[in-house]
Amino acid sequence: MKNADQELSEGVKYITEGDHRRAGRIFRRLARRNVAEAMFNLGLMYYDGNGVKQDYAKAAKWYTKAAAGGMDTARLNLAIMYLYGEGVKQDRKKAFDLMQEAADHGYDRAEAQLGIMYENGYGTEKDTAMAKAWYRSAVQQGLPEAALLLAELILQEEKGPARGEAAELLSKAAEDGFGPAQERLGLLYYSGDTVPRDLSKAFELFTRAADQDLPDAQYFLACMYSDGEAVPIDEAKAFELFSRAADNGNTDAQFNVGVAYETGVGVGIDYGKAISWYWMAAIGGSSDAVCNLGDMYENGRGIGKDYEVAKKLYGIASEHGSSLATCSLGDMYRLGEGVEKSPETAERYYRQSAEQGCPEAVEELRKMGKDVSMYGKEVRERTEAQRGRSKST
Repeated sequence: MKNADQELSEGVKYITEGDHRRAGRIFRRLARRNVAEAMFNLGLMYYDGNGVKQDYAKAAKWYTKAAAGGMDTARLNLAIMYLYGEGVKQDRKKAFDLMQEAADHGYDRAEAQLGIMYENGYGTEKDTAMAKAWYRSAVQQGLPEAALLLAELILQEEKGPARGEAAELLSKAAEDGFGPAQERLGLLYYSGDTVPRDLSKAFELFTRAADQDLPDAQYFLACMYSDGEAVPIDEAKAFELFSRAADNGNTDAQFNVGVAYETGVGVGIDYGKAISWYWMAAIGGSSDAVCNLGDMYENGRGIGKDYEVAKKLYGIASEHGSSLATCSLGDMYRLGEGVEKSPETAERYYRQSAEQGCPEAVEELRKMGKDVSMYGKEVRERTEAQRGRSKST
């Protein structure tokens, strides 16, 4: 006759093979014998909806039983459910108490989560000193996620040499192969924040993180290929990486894939695909994508020319901070595209856009004979550099 450990192993084997129903039968049989690990696994099954209908309340019930049986992993999962009110009434204090209990037992992930709760004031008063202490405890146990959390808190709070500890924490986690730490350290080397600027190291770190399918790292690496930073310009490689990041949900990458299809840089021109990617990025909150959609409708690229839709899209993008969209509204009033010509309204939009730093708007004001001396030197210099270009270039 198999003992409980053997049956548990058999149940886990069935889980890995995708036979959740057979695994569930084993876990239920063991749960009737008060085997905490079996109760915990039933909680996982109900939480994820594997082999059973997803049911957070039942997941919480089984986690509660497993926690009562001494499982700190169950305490952590149950704490998170109380924190967010999943299957139970939201109770951040109870979440904190459960997490504290698991952390007091030395469970590294609970220590890190308790640090997050102290840092953000979830179920307790905000206390960054306590947050750092719990992060450090988890780091000492080798948890790379805690190293990243501690590094971020140090970078947020500290000035000068004290920030060096953050780079050390990230370096150790990056050496251990933790992708998010590689990505964050890459950003430090790229910007020269805390460490000397080193584009080659940034490129190497982004590459390692991108190989782990981290979308932000894929996006940063694509930008380096596109701009020729640390490597020769390779638009085809940049497009490949932008596409991978876009498929993984990075909004900026989705926008750049749209730009590539619109302009034919790194890939053949395909206005239909450009519009699709712009819409996806727009849904993700990219005001630049909304602006470019407006430009597609205004000029009839890949879709019928529609000034009314273009104006609405420019308006939305402008409200969300796109200076180019504001400038484009000025263009429509200057040219009378879908609206009555109004130099006064055009000037108003151009000035609003210029104040946001748009060189195209400054150039249009200059062409109108308006004084542009009040706009910053940097904007004026960019205007001089871009003089003669259309807004779509």
